[in-house]
Amino acid sequence: MIKLNYKKCGVCNAHNAYFLFEEIIGEDESLTNILLCKNCSVLRNIQGSDDVQKGFFEIYFSTTDGDFEYLKKTIDELIIMIDYFYPKYSTLSTTVNNKTFLDVGCGQGLLSIAALKYGFDKVISVDINTETMKDVINILKANDYIESVNLSNLHIYDSMQSVTKKCDCVFMWHVLEHIENPLDFLLNYVIPILNKEAVLFIQIPLYRKKYVERVHHYFFNKPSVSFLMESCGLIIIDFIYDHTNEFLTIISKYE
Repeated sequence: MIKLNYKKCGVCNAHNAYFLFEEIIGEDESLTNILLCKNCSVLRNIQGSDDVQKGFFEIYFSTTDGDFEYLKKTIDELIIMIDYFYPKYSTLSTTVNNKTFLDVGCGQGLLSIAALKYGFDKVISVDINTETMKDVINILKANDYIESVNLSNLHIYDSMQSVTKKCDCVFMWHVLEHIENPLDFLLNYVIPILNKEAVLFIQIPLYRKKYVERVHHYFFNKPSVSFLMESCGLIIIDFIYDHTNEFLTIISKYE
């Protein structure tokens, strides 16, 4: 028998707000219960586990010397993505040579390297496993792909607690669903380091069977992510649905 109100909601902090939404066979073919918070409408995967996160990503983001062409192609595509998003949604000057870019949950660090190549003055990369990004940097160095950038402007940390510099542009690309207490995380570690008018880009998977796995704590929809952003004092600028991959991108700013 599942205890439905086993903890408070990590998105709205409501107690005793969960009820069973459905039972589902997840991507790993195991049965799990999905709970719905009646206060903010977020979906909670009760099999979500922080214990498996680091090991999962060590495998998921493992990189070898033979991956260079893939890494280069992906970084080049991410530069184009940054060039689309940042000038369009930033209310600050679109000049980035005096701006700081924060990549939360950087994984291989490809987005961070793209931001550095794009011209951000400082780039801060945070992930629980920083070794993967360091491996990628070594591969890119060996192939002379990042000889034009100043790597001293890249700062890599394994915890948000280490980040103290104020930031102007923040990307959380497929990160929010991995955090057990996203409201506390944003309030304690992200909001305090945002400059006024900073812009925050978040992308998350929609609730689909293929995304139900133990590394995903939550599945957000428009109402629940709106609740979260507003609780953090963020103003939502836009929602973008990727119907091909079934992702949702949320763009917000801090005033």
